[in-house]
Amino acid sequence: MTGQGTCGDGANACAGAGSCGVTGSGCQCFQTKDPARTRCGDNIILGNVCSPCLGDAECAAKYPGVAGVFCATGGGVNCPCAGSGFCMAPCRS
Repeated sequence: MTGQGTCGDGANACAGAGSCGVTGSGCQCFQTKDPARTRCGDNIILGNVCSPCLGDAECAAKYPGVAGVFCATGGGVNCPCAGSGFCMAPCRS
């Protein structure tokens, strides 16, 4: 899968742990909603907004030009989207 990256199961930047990709790339590990898994994202919320996404397919429909886009969960002290999901591009580094 595009931008899967290297993340340990359960690693979660929203909870304060989860760097992935090349050092200095800003890539972080996130938990996804549907399907539930751990993904390496580029740490930039697409559209710069917390979107109420429920799964990867919804983000793919919103951002068809972003290969491997996924819906991350927003809970945790380091994520601005507590209680909702947000669409995120995969890490390319």
